[in-house]
Amino acid sequence: MTLVAILTIRKDALEAFRAFERHAATVMADHGGRIERTVVVAPAATPDLVKKIHVVTFPDARAFICARRRSWPPRSSRARTGRATTSDP
Repeated sequence: MTLVAILTIRKDALEAFRAFERHAATVMADHGGRIERTVVVAPAATPDLVKKIHVVTFPDARAFICARRRSWPPRSSRARTGRATTSDP
């Protein structure tokens, strides 16, 4: 199973987002998933934002669902507050 996620992150929140991203990658790995590729784009029209495009794979839909239940949303709703301004699955 392959997914593409497009995330828009404020530049001032990149470090906090990277911590969340590392956590999510660990959870995905526990279920056989991984971030295969990451592309970072700094849109010229919005210099305070960064877009990250992730290509994510899982062995099957069940593995994805299990990982998602465990890491999205994070246990604390504050864990993602302000990190990604938008997320397009």
